[in-house]
Amino acid sequence: MLDESKTIDTPAGVRVRAAAPGNHLLRALGQDDLDLLSPDRRQEPVIPGQILLEPRDVPEDAFFPVEGTVLSILAVTADRKPVETTMIGAEGAVGALFGPQAAAYGFRVQVLTGGGVLRVPAARLGAALDASPPLRAQLGRYVAALLGQVQIGVACAALHTVEARAARWMLDLQDRLGDRSLPLTQEALADLLGVRRTTITRVVAALEARGLVRHRRGRIIVMDRTGLERASCECHTLAHDQFDALTPDLYPRAAATA
Repeated sequence: MLDESKTIDTPAGVRVRAAAPGNHLLRALGQDDLDLLSPDRRQEPVIPGQILLEPRDVPEDAFFPVEGTVLSILAVTADRKPVETTMIGAEGAVGALFGPQAAAYGFRVQVLTGGGVLRVPAARLGAALDASPPLRAQLGRYVAALLGQVQIGVACAALHTVEARAARWMLDLQDRLGDRSLPLTQEALADLLGVRRTTITRVVAALEARGLVRHRRGRIIVMDRTGLERASCECHTLAHDQFDALTPDLYPRAAATA
């Protein structure tokens, strides 16, 4: 598999990075920390719908999505209906983020948009964390930002309308993909938000009538990013601010469309 962190020895004896990892969290690390992770790190392709972890699984690896890949973290309820708690793109990682562990993960990790993930074995990551205080600090800040994002999502689900939540979700996905065309069906959006398909159909139709989005088969296209931001709740901005305060430059921001 492709390894994106190889280094080159220049004639002057200065080691430079041949290619930066396609994951922002890894890209923010120093070369010494990347070297600690490199021996067992590998990139693997993933496809939409693929499940990387189930709630009862004990993670054996940490997964770092590369740019264009988005993972959905789902709480699986008693009736086996999954509801999304948050999404993670190239700004972060999931799985065994603090090395080997004995406890089950507790959530389903499913691929929302395919591409690739960088997989780091738990033992390798644990050894790297023991050897590098800066790496421990960076991952600790990221996990704190991620926890804040999850808490914002829980509050959002309890307090805000389906339209505001759907608009926020589209903005979150566009941020991570960097593309106004979102590979998303209305049925999938309904499942992720934990509402009925008929509810999402009405919401998307209302947003489309205002010129904010356009619905196509299996896809929602953001036509007016600024207008969609106005339709969203403040949680989208709060999540950005949370990341910016703890882990600057990790969370991507999509450019506004007309």
